[in-house]
Amino acid sequence: MIDAEYRICKQISFYAEEQIKIACWIAAAELVKDIDPNDIQYVAFAKHFNCKIWSGDKTLMNGLIKKGFHQVISTNDLHKLVDGHM
Repeated sequence: MIDAEYRICKQISFYAEEQIKIACWIAAAELVKDIDPNDIQYVAFAKHFNCKIWSGDKTLMNGLIKKGFHQVISTNDLHKLVDGHM
């Protein structure tokens, strides 16, 4: 079991919230304040690492997109990418 866990985790980079720039936290707070403040860390990490948030939370995704934040992707969109339809 430990060997399997190692093989899985060796490919993953772990980061503490303290490593994310303050500017990313401030921008994220502004973006999620009237959507869902509990999602601030996802937006802060996405801004810091310039990556997308993979989420099934339609309220979050639609709210962020309405505010011009397009760093989101749904499972359906991922399937389309894999299948070559995007």
